[in-house]
Amino acid sequence: MALTPEDVVTKEFGRPKSFGRSGYDEGQVDDFLDDIVVELRRLNAENEKLSGQLEDCRRGKGLTGRETTGEQTKEQPKTGAAAVPGLTPVPAGGSAAAKADDGELKASQQKLATLKAELARTEEATRVAKDSQRQAEEKLAAIKAEIDKAQAAQREANAAEREAQTRLADARSKAEAAEKAQPAAAPQQPATAPAPVAGQAASVAGQSPAAGQAEGVGSGATAAAAGAAGGAGAAGVIALAQKLHDEHVADGQKTKDRLVGEGESYRDRVVGEANTKRDELIKAGQTKHDELVKAGQTKHDELVRTGQQQHDKLVKDGTDKSQTMLRDAESQKTTILGQLNTERDRLTGDIEGLRGFERDYRGKLKAFLDDQRKFLDTTIDGGDPKSTAGSSAS
Repeated sequence: MALTPEDVVTKEFGRPKSFGRSGYDEGQVDDFLDDIVVELRRLNAENEKLSGQLEDCRRGKGLTGRETTGEQTKEQPKTGAAAVPGLTPVPAGGSAAAKADDGELKASQQKLATLKAELARTEEATRVAKDSQRQAEEKLAAIKAEIDKAQAAQREANAAEREAQTRLADARSKAEAAEKAQPAAAPQQPATAPAPVAGQAASVAGQSPAAGQAEGVGSGATAAAAGAAGGAGAAGVIALAQKLHDEHVADGQKTKDRLVGEGESYRDRVVGEANTKRDELIKAGQTKHDELVKAGQTKHDELVRTGQQQHDKLVKDGTDKSQTMLRDAESQKTTILGQLNTERDRLTGDIEGLRGFERDYRGKLKAFLDDQRKFLDTTIDGGDPKSTAGSSAS
């Protein structure tokens, strides 16, 4: 059963049933004291349980232990019932306060879960930004591969140019060899035979790689040989071969210049497009990366600031709540202790009064019994009962 201060104040005990005994019924007093002991033990156990929960809450929030409560307990005077070990009243709303603390703890856990979710989303955004940067790098690598292909094509063009130059050198060497061979062969032919000279010029002209030009030059050489049959001879053939050689070299040089110009134009165009595309991709990727990093950093700072504010608020609320509970507990403890001391003093006074009444009552009863005994003694001895009674009354 739960005792209240009103129960202690309004408690009434019966009188002893035995004749001649004063005070209160000892059985009722003992039973009531047993109830008080049981209630005190329950209050101490509940107080220890709530104190443990408060200590756990403080440790969870990074606060200190029971230094303040210990100092306040040391400062209080130990009088009467205050000397009862472990006597600390429990506030009436203790269970409600514990439930409120549990609710605040659950709310804090939910907020922490929300902050973790926000952090996970920020990390996901950072991962997406890294993926975008990786894709940009892959595109840049592809562009570099295209540039390498263009450079390979340029190298092939250069190889073709070198091959053309080699062929041109071979043609020049063959022409020089033909020029050297012509003066040695000319004196062996008779001057009266212009037709073989014309045929030889035609055969030399037929060795040209350009067929159309060879035919025109061959016909011109034939006409020139026919016109110079009288005295030009081998000199006309050599001049014709030299002219043919110069025209072939000029055509080869023009072709080379055209191929080199086209290759350089194609290379410059491909390299320019690749560089432009690379710069655009790098710029876009860097801009996207900067935006995502900035957004992630801003979100991170906001979450950290919000979490710190909520943490400070929860710590402050918990500290204020614990201090309020401690003040209420100390106030109720002081009130109950005062009431118990007052009740103890009143009961002590009542007991002293009853003891005085008992002494007076015992004295009067003893005197009355002595008078009655003397009266009986006088009556038994044959004396005058009336005189004896009068003397006893006086």
